Amino acid sequence: MEKRKNFLKLLIDNNLVNLILDQFSEEFQSIGDFIINKNETDEAKYYITSIYAGAFTNVLVKWVLRDCKEEPEEMVRIIYEYGPNRDKFI
Repeated sequence: MEKRKNFLKLLIDNNLVNLILDQFSEEFQSIGDFIINKNETDEAKYYITSIYAGAFTNVLVKWVLRDCKEEPEEMVRIIYEYGPNRDKFI
């Protein structure tokens, strides 16, 4: 995990957070149909997945900047509890 943390810190320190955001955006676009109400338009799905990508990027950056003080399991708990509510969208 230390190697990944150092890599992410390097991206952050060099103002390359957009690379992280782009990756999250791509991943969320690929699973959009599973986490977003089927009745939404493609345009709405695009923006909704962008919201998630931005939120996850921000959480990851904040966690890395805090030197990953919290255990990964705690971060999963927080995201699971306060992140996208799968029941709401399906």
